[in-house]
Amino acid sequence: MRGGAGVIDMDNFSDRPAGQQRWPARLGSKNARRHVRYNAMLSVHELGHPRHNFSATDVSLGGIFCPAAPHRKVGSDMLVEIDLCDGKVPFVAPVTVARRGGDGTPAGTGLAFRSPQPQLRAFIRGLAASQAAVP
Repeated sequence: MRGGAGVIDMDNFSDRPAGQQRWPARLGSKNARRHVRYNAMLSVHELGHPRHNFSATDVSLGGIFCPAAPHRKVGSDMLVEIDLCDGKVPFVAPVTVARRGGDGTPAGTGLAFRSPQPQLRAFIRGLAASQAAVP
């Protein structure tokens, strides 16, 4: 998103090292990714009734991937509590269902953050120092 009145400029929250190609080579495909993903086991709780508990297996500044999230239509909004399992207090984030797996793609749900989650910066820096990015 580009900046404007009341619009969050996601470019200011990039997690790619300076000089690294910003967009994947497959830009324009429905699988284009803006942020680097890293493996991480996170505990996720959908807030509401009933309260669903599930896990995320990778994370980026743009969102999380959950292999067994409750079924929601692409474009649906959710409010989730995310525990990074790092001993710190979990945080609440508004997310949108960005993709549903199946039909030749990995099963699971991609949840995109609707606003930047700056508390992830240090966590992702730690992941980046200890592992390679998820393709």
